[in-house]
Amino acid sequence: MEMKRILGVRRVLCLALILALSCGLASPVHAVYDGAVESYSFDLRFQLFPEAFPKSLREKMEGYAEFVNDARLTGVFSVTDTPGYFDLQANLFPTSSSQTPVSFRIYGTQAILVITSPLLGSEVLFLNTPGLLAFGSKSYSHLSLPLQYLALAIPYTWELSFLPLTEAWEEEIGFHPDPGPVPAEAISAVAERWSEALTSDLYLNEWLIAVSQENQEAAQPLLADFEALPDYLRTKAAAGGLEVIRDGEDTIWKNGKGETLFRLWNRVDYYGWMMDLPVTSSNYKPYGSYERTEFEDAFHFDFQAYDRSADGSQPDLLTFRAYGDDLPAVWPAETDFNAHLFLMGSLFPNIALSAMGSCHSDGSFSAALFKPIVPGRESTEIFRVEGTAVPTSPAELADFDPAAWMFYRNVLSLNDSSMGEFVENVARPLISGALRFLIDVPVSFCQSVMDDLTDSGILGLVLSK
Repeated sequence: MEMKRILGVRRVLCLALILALSCGLASPVHAVYDGAVESYSFDLRFQLFPEAFPKSLREKMEGYAEFVNDARLTGVFSVTDTPGYFDLQANLFPTSSSQTPVSFRIYGTQAILVITSPLLGSEVLFLNTPGLLAFGSKSYSHLSLPLQYLALAIPYTWELSFLPLTEAWEEEIGFHPDPGPVPAEAISAVAERWSEALTSDLYLNEWLIAVSQENQEAAQPLLADFEALPDYLRTKAAAGGLEVIRDGEDTIWKNGKGETLFRLWNRVDYYGWMMDLPVTSSNYKPYGSYERTEFEDAFHFDFQAYDRSADGSQPDLLTFRAYGDDLPAVWPAETDFNAHLFLMGSLFPNIALSAMGSCHSDGSFSAALFKPIVPGRESTEIFRVEGTAVPTSPAELADFDPAAWMFYRNVLSLNDSSMGEFVENVARPLISGALRFLIDVPVSFCQSVMDDLTDSGILGLVLSK
């Protein structure tokens, strides 16, 4: 039963992972905002379908669904064009009740999130997203909660983890160098910097721990190939040197063996690239592609690491595929859209989801998340959101002052003493506010929450402080 519970929790977290992918925030910022502000007033309703979940989770999900299906979320969402700051002010309440809603505010950037709410009293929570990888790995080690997948769902996690590798390439070779041979000393410099990063860079090594933690056997080839990455660059990818070729608006990278490693198409109505690298020392072949058409608002992304061993005995390590059509490029928009995501292979839990919806020029929209449509079977709807999001006058944004962060409560750094102090500070406003809210919340929802908090060990951890 314990293993089934862990697997069930993992499936729910994987669903949250995919939803989180659709909420990737803008570029990082480490100062106050100074860009133009766009604000949208929203009013949302939700529907959760328990029958779409595994039988082991269905009873709990029925409790959650009773609340979710009666919930209404209203507020204002604001974002700046530069340097990428956002501010969400929201109210959550059951539609069947006239009770005061639960209010909260989340603002910051993809690197820093600040959370306030009357339920927290004077406490202000501070979430340093670069720390989520280490936090998720520890949660898995101590509570069997695979929160590392939520960290891996955030695009900024990957950007930060691979920054020393991409930075080395950009500074030593460049992403758009002049046509001609790439100097051999530049390739050697990249390999040396990669070797140093694999040894000493904190976030890169935390990423390697996170992706290999749950399935260490499947991850061994990945870890071995990363360890050999500098040699792979010298002896395989850049065997005989590298050359950059311009073909009209296209850019082609080839090695000394004449193998095309990378091709970039950058045109007025079309952008795309294709990566086709040599087989690694663990006999996996990395392949990736991306294409986006401006006029059709469509995209397609594909990345694979598939088996190329002589006997074909290895499982494919990873296949990640995401694509969509008629996606709204501006808001509001008038379109019917769809998006699909597939994650397969031995490295991660396998996921397959589809989203379909429509939006209209008055700001109304509806979107639903499905299990993929299988020929001969009806598709199973998992979750639906509908409502309105209407442009409104620019809202007054919260003051995003880095100097104040030291006075906030770092969610990822709670220890025995700070947890006790935090619980003591929020107990009175949390209980007072929660009781007013819980009066109209279904009992089954409260039971599902308590069951999950108890089963995961989180409730015991909090009450012990």
